[in-house]
Amino acid sequence: MSKRSFRIFILITSLAMAGLITLQMYWFISSYQNEKDNFERLTDYAVRQINGKVLNYLSPDYLVQAPEPSRKRLDQEFKVDPVARPLRASKFLGYYGKNNDSIPVYGPNYVRDSVTGEIVDSLIRDVVEDLNIPPDYSFSVHDGQTDSLIYENAPGKAIAQPLKERQINIINPHGVNPHQTVRLYFPNKIGQILLRMGWILVANILLLMLIAGAFAFAFKIILKQKKIQQIRSDFISNLTHEFKTPVSTVSLALDGLIDYPIDEDPKKRSEYLAMARKENRRLGLMIERTLNIAAYERGSIRLKSENVDLHELIDEVVSNFDIHVQHRHGELITETEAEPSIVIGDRDHLLHVIYNLVDNANKYSPNIPHILVRTESGKPGWIRVLVSDKGQGIPPDRINQIFKPYTRASELSNAEVKGFGLGLAYVQKVVELHGGTITVESLENKGSCFTVQLPLP
Repeated sequence: MSKRSFRIFILITSLAMAGLITLQMYWFISSYQNEKDNFERLTDYAVRQINGKVLNYLSPDYLVQAPEPSRKRLDQEFKVDPVARPLRASKFLGYYGKNNDSIPVYGPNYVRDSVTGEIVDSLIRDVVEDLNIPPDYSFSVHDGQTDSLIYENAPGKAIAQPLKERQINIINPHGVNPHQTVRLYFPNKIGQILLRMGWILVANILLLMLIAGAFAFAFKIILKQKKIQQIRSDFISNLTHEFKTPVSTVSLALDGLIDYPIDEDPKKRSEYLAMARKENRRLGLMIERTLNIAAYERGSIRLKSENVDLHELIDEVVSNFDIHVQHRHGELITETEAEPSIVIGDRDHLLHVIYNLVDNANKYSPNIPHILVRTESGKPGWIRVLVSDKGQGIPPDRINQIFKPYTRASELSNAEVKGFGLGLAYVQKVVELHGGTITVESLENKGSCFTVQLPLP
């Protein structure tokens, strides 16, 4: 996929994602507004129901009374409300018949003086439960004339985001307090509405998270595929470039052996043969390195167990790189002082560990390379291999990223250096499989030092 096509794809996908999220948000806001309107209507209806219950509670009540002969029986059948008091005017209800006697029955009008806080709370709770409204309400009862507080169900309770104040005016001309006001609140309007939305809210959030996650995952896969495609192109380019030099050198040596009168100059013949052998060995080493990188990507690195002399590995790597460093007028110094120098591990993989470190030291020395490969005895039972240079170094904020797969040093500071981004990740993996560690110290524009520590047998 070209850069232009990739940008168009990202733009279209982003617009589609933004449109889908916008539609979801619009749908959610519309649902919220509908629930808000329904909740407002429901609370209005609840207030009307409460008002009706209060008025019904305060309305005059006819309680049956009778003369003494039947008083006991009538008292058992008709109870008088203890908080009510009779009015002076009584109403004749008719006759109560027992045997052949007719007893007149009067029903005085009983009326309650006022509503108490407990009564209001009970009436409100009945309505709230019937309408399935969350019982998180607050109310207060005030004197209708002086507005002084008579009762409050939750003293000191902060009313967060209340709806408009719901007020019930009570006029009871027969009571001691003829004018009372009940102020009712349903607090936390947003919370109540979201609670009523329930599964709609949860489903909307989950859907948005799913869509965003799918987009992020797809975008990550696309970027990874694009990066792999770029790595593949770089790999082919680098591989061609790397193989071209030893193949050309071997070809020139063979041409010299064929065209030059070798029989007359045995020394020259030996030089050509040594050159061909050396470049052929280098070519084989590069092929092994390529195969090891492929094995790392598959996660199928397998180690053999044998005695390996690290000093021999260092000499072999240095002999391959010495000519390249000298060609750049640099120096490649070895200081193999550690004793003992034999570890147990896989010779080929350890060889490529040292090869990668020396190769990086050479590649990331933009001027004249100065490379030092040194061994030293570490703490008891360990040996250290140090590869240092005076190259461009690594920025401090990026030094922890160089061991991650597909992270190339060229991405950090030098775009001219080619690589696969797997070399140091492969080195770290092999060292850890051998039970060792690798660390790096680096100063930008002053050089780097990689330290490999391996256990001795």
